[in-house]
Amino acid sequence: MLFHTTVKKIIHQKGKEYHIWLEENPFHPEGGGQPGDSGEIRSRRFRGKVKDCEKDGNSKFLTVFIQEGSPETGEKVEVFLDDARNLVLSRSHTAQHLFSRVLEDHFEGLMTTKVNIHDHASTVYFNFDGDLTLRDMFDAEERVNHLIRMALEVKVLGYEYDTARSIDGLKAKWDLLSPEEPVKVVRIGDMDLNACAGTHVNRTDEIGGFIVLALKGRKPSWEVKYSLERQRICVEHSRILREFSNTTGLSATEILKTFRNLKVENQNLSSNIKNLIPFVSIPWNISSAGAYQLYYSNPESLPLEIVNQLSRRKIEEDPNSLVLAMVTGNERNLFNFVLRKGEKVELDLPALMDSMPELNVRGGGKGSFFSGITNIGSFPKWVDLISSRIKK
Repeated sequence: MLFHTTVKKIIHQKGKEYHIWLEENPFHPEGGGQPGDSGEIRSRRFRGKVKDCEKDGNSKFLTVFIQEGSPETGEKVEVFLDDARNLVLSRSHTAQHLFSRVLEDHFEGLMTTKVNIHDHASTVYFNFDGDLTLRDMFDAEERVNHLIRMALEVKVLGYEYDTARSIDGLKAKWDLLSPEEPVKVVRIGDMDLNACAGTHVNRTDEIGGFIVLALKGRKPSWEVKYSLERQRICVEHSRILREFSNTTGLSATEILKTFRNLKVENQNLSSNIKNLIPFVSIPWNISSAGAYQLYYSNPESLPLEIVNQLSRRKIEEDPNSLVLAMVTGNERNLFNFVLRKGEKVELDLPALMDSMPELNVRGGGKGSFFSGITNIGSFPKWVDLISSRIKK
């Protein structure tokens, strides 16, 4: 959508990023957990991408990344709203209202604490001192899609603060609202009444489809990620599941049951391995790396998990040393490795690994630990490189 207006003031500029006030600003500002509208702005002198629209008291300004030229106060400009993205945000926000209402009605004491609305996937945060399961979310998802198909009318109304406070059943975070400003109220049919600063569709059937992607957290703090790309995601997941089912010969229900059984077996195996560690030892080769000892070993007959525990034990025995352990990986010509440092070694292992691109490492870690895979299984090369970097 195209609008013509004037640059009222440039209130901030850092590099290519400008904050611009317009005489008339058709962009909706961020609010209610929803980002501001985006689009483009241009004149004869400049053009740029509108990344966001934010409020500053009773006014609002655009965050603009300038692509060419530079804006000036008083010049006439054309602004284009990214209607497609802005509509997705509106659809997603209305869907969030339905989802929150369904869960709050079903689980006594559950409260929506925060929302992050985005154009691909959005997240809702809840406070609930009880247990929630993914199956609970699937049941809520089904109810939300039913409400979407009902094509409920969505009305956005404005009230004076005192009037809004007197509306029966209105949900609002009054501590975040100013008595000096009007309160925007969103009504969805007869099932939801909420004070909200975001944008919304006119009817629920404009939302499309709603699908829950993930449930995370533990009581009392929960978060749920959802998307409106229900059909695409269902098709994509269905194809993956059918391919896996065809490969394993298991039905969808059997796949989940088998996975859960394997997870329990893996937990038991990890516990048994931990109990074996005190009775296992491996031979360590020793070299010098600057002021430190470097222990290294290639225990081919042991699984990586045991080798990892043994490397940790070795570093505890000698805190003024480095420990490198390596075993052959599942793929040909690849090796799994772990590199540790003792508490008295003043090195940053990720930085050390970055300084040795010759090792072709893929992995990561913290300051005292680094693990991953490499196609360089030569200990002499590892030892020489580590020693030369430390001496520098």
